[in-house]
Amino acid sequence: MRRAAAEALLLLALAGCGRKPPPPPPEPEPELPAIGAVEPSEAVRIDTEKFLEIPPPARTGPLRWDFSPGRRYGYEVSQRLSQVTVVAAGKEKAVARSEDRNGGYFEFIAEGNGTAQVRVKIQTRSSLINGKPASREDIEKHKPTKFEGRLGEDGVLTGYHLLGGASDPLIFFGALLTLREGEWKVGEGKVRTRITGFFKVERHECARLESEFEFAPVLATGRTLLRGRSAAYFALRERRFVRAEMAIAQAVRSRDRSPDGRWATKATDLETVLSLRPIE
Repeated sequence: MRRAAAEALLLLALAGCGRKPPPPPPEPEPELPAIGAVEPSEAVRIDTEKFLEIPPPARTGPLRWDFSPGRRYGYEVSQRLSQVTVVAAGKEKAVARSEDRNGGYFEFIAEGNGTAQVRVKIQTRSSLINGKPASREDIEKHKPTKFEGRLGEDGVLTGYHLLGGASDPLIFFGALLTLREGEWKVGEGKVRTRITGFFKVERHECARLESEFEFAPVLATGRTLLRGRSAAYFALRERRFVRAEMAIAQAVRSRDRSPDGRWATKATDLETVLSLRPIE
């Protein structure tokens, strides 16, 4: 009996030698990198032009665009964007830095009923990656920000749809080209706007609108926080903007699995300044 039991144990041991070892336990999901202070720095200063301050003119009501029949407004967009991205997987870490110069347009075509069609396109024109110019092929891979919508004379955007890129139109029309004074909720953020004086900008008598804003849109793989400020000059007689600038700081934190199944975290910090000038 002892010999039979010993042989049985030996057979079991030999059978076990041909089996694959059990898979390692799943790697724990890593913590998202912390989001520190998110505020535009001196590198993205706006509203540096000095204009002649004028006495407050008589106002008969709230600020409104002029979208009467035949009106059409065009604005040239310029944008400078810099960002740093850190990707970490275990003890491995990679850092990438980029600086983009973008350009495009905002176009408003009055429909004659107090509304206007809005067309926006912003695309990359040049880029530096880790200090080296990007090739034309790499630049063309950048998807332009492109969307269309309808704007009321009160500056409220409705019925918009994205045609490319990932920028939220509500940031442009809720924080940059807003005519609404006070504090209110816009999408997944809030904006506070006030009139901070009246100025002569070229031949235009303008109200200066200053806004501060914060957005924290939901991400499927992490979280983000965006803060910024804008300054815009709205011509009272012509009822249109003649200057608008915006500075933004944003932090994006996310995690995902690499192709080999390992967890990786990504931390992106970016700053951008965007300005609009009318196309006369």
